[in-house]
Amino acid sequence: MTWPSLDPNLLPFALTGVLVIVVVALLIGIAVLLAERRNKPPAEPIRRRPPITPISGSLLSVRDLGSSVPFLGRYLVEQGVLSMADLESALARQQQLARLGRPARLGDVLVDLKLASREQVEAALKAQQEEFQARF
Repeated sequence: MTWPSLDPNLLPFALTGVLVIVVVALLIGIAVLLAERRNKPPAEPIRRRPPITPISGSLLSVRDLGSSVPFLGRYLVEQGVLSMADLESALARQQQLARLGRPARLGDVLVDLKLASREQVEAALKAQQEEFQARF
């Protein structure tokens, strides 16, 4: 089988035709992608948790505003076991561990950082549980 020969004078026109076909195909592909993108709903923004902020000397979080039983951190601050600065550093460490994929309970973080003893944490948890049971 032999291939048909192409007149050398027509070669530039043949290459130009192939190039036009490739460019048109690319433009059609881009137009389709843009049309699909326009029809998609906009991506939902990333929602971040509001930071825990001290309010008039007590530690409150957005979750704590509706809670009638204080969180562990508040108990330990009220008992004088922790300062607000200690609690804030422990909460920052807890968030850091969560971002690393190693979530930890606040009591464990406090003990690891040697900001509170295990007995102090357990006593605060017991008092918290008793207060919860008394209210509900």
